[in-house]
Amino acid sequence: MLFRSMATEFTAVVPAGTKDAAGHPLEKEVRWTFRTPAPHVTESYPQGGPHGRSPVMVAVFDQKVDPNAVLTTISIAPQGALRLATASEIDADPGARAVQRRAQAGRWVAFKAVDPFPTSTQVTVTVGTGTPSLEGPLKTDAPQRSDWRTYGPMAVEERSEEHT
Repeated sequence: MLFRSMATEFTAVVPAGTKDAAGHPLEKEVRWTFRTPAPHVTESYPQGGPHGRSPVMVAVFDQKVDPNAVLTTISIAPQGALRLATASEIDADPGARAVQRRAQAGRWVAFKAVDPFPTSTQVTVTVGTGTPSLEGPLKTDAPQRSDWRTYGPMAVEERSEEHT
């Protein structure tokens, strides 16, 4: 039997007639329902900036997920085409590699934009409503966002003249 603990709704039932510690039977059935959380992003990369125009992006979850299923719920702005990152792309990106190695097996998704982002661009990654879990049937009911920025053009920020 596969026990699922996350993203699941449970119903507990204590049948009528069940005896308490003193031996008294329960007159009526007692029933209650509770839920364990749907997938939630616990860490994302990159953050802040500046970052390159084509970084590997990583989302880490609090439970096991199917990367292909999660990818269908992720959107990025200003542009939208995404694909899963390859193992060699993850290994070549020190920040993505560090996040992926810290994450528990099966709880992360690494992806890239199909085309590089423009310079000086605010990038918003949204893991959307309906993101599924491998641990249970419940899906996310709210989007989860992270933002980061690409590097800007080279600019002189300070200049000084040396006097002799």
